[in-house]
Amino acid sequence: MPYKSVGKYMKMVRTKKGLTQEDLAEAAKISRQAIGQSEKKGTYLKAPNYVGVSNKLDVSIGEILRSGRRRKTEVSEYANKPISEMSPFKLPDQPDGHGNCILDYIIESNDIEKFLLMVGKGFFMEPLFNDMKVLIFLIRNNRPDIIESGLRHSVFDHKSNSSHIIDMKFEFPILDFHYATNSEMQRISDIKYCLLNKQNQTFVDTILKCENDDILKLLPYKKIGDKPSDYPILFYLAIQKNSDYVLNYYIREFKKGILNQFHFDLAIEYNSTKCARLIFLLDEFTRRNERNLKRINNTRFINDCMKKYFSRKSSISENSGG
Repeated sequence: MPYKSVGKYMKMVRTKKGLTQEDLAEAAKISRQAIGQSEKKGTYLKAPNYVGVSNKLDVSIGEILRSGRRRKTEVSEYANKPISEMSPFKLPDQPDGHGNCILDYIIESNDIEKFLLMVGKGFFMEPLFNDMKVLIFLIRNNRPDIIESGLRHSVFDHKSNSSHIIDMKFEFPILDFHYATNSEMQRISDIKYCLLNKQNQTFVDTILKCENDDILKLLPYKKIGDKPSDYPILFYLAIQKNSDYVLNYYIREFKKGILNQFHFDLAIEYNSTKCARLIFLLDEFTRRNERNLKRINNTRFINDCMKKYFSRKSSISENSGG
């Protein structure tokens, strides 16, 4: 079996879904280097590893081992036609033998322009605004304008042989966790990425790789409590998944003054080096922070943090005339 093509397919699907090699390695319970070798050189993984990769990529093991080559269907061939050769009056029966509709193939090809044209002409019969994969598709394509304003969806009714317009508004999923106690620290410890269902994990993965403030502003602020100083749940998930851009966005929105020692320790616990560096540089903590930095076995990282910290501290002192 040509495992090199399998590795290339894994990389293609991974990047399309906005996942890192670390994400796949965690799911497959192997090292990041092993994933890298598989993608680059076609190194064979063991069957249980492919199960983890399959679950994370949300594609079947068979599809991975076939390198994504699937039997063509009438639906897939129709979706790959130029828009000028398509007609909403002559749609193939959906879904096909793979369980996919035209919409699935358009999203898989990541063709935002064809998607928008097909929406306007009434090709999709699905309720798009309730479909998580459509929302994720728009986030990945940096379209906050569509997410915020919604889509004017032209739907063709074959019974009446006429079409009508539906105004659609997208809704973000509300992330929530079961809290066993009212203790703030316990509530925070109850927020775990692994406790989310698969669909919400995919949503969170997409958001935490987003670097578009206009999209992040649209997110609902589900907090861990009722106090003004409480951060949203996504703030803590950003620390767990080492998403420093999203973390910095929330720090700017909620003001850095409400950071505390616990946030730094949480970043260290999850080995989230980028987030730990960001929090370390923003706030003046005790020597405990320096000791905790050393829990991350990366001398270069520790030295970089300390150098930037003392440089910032010196700059503040000079600006204040101290």
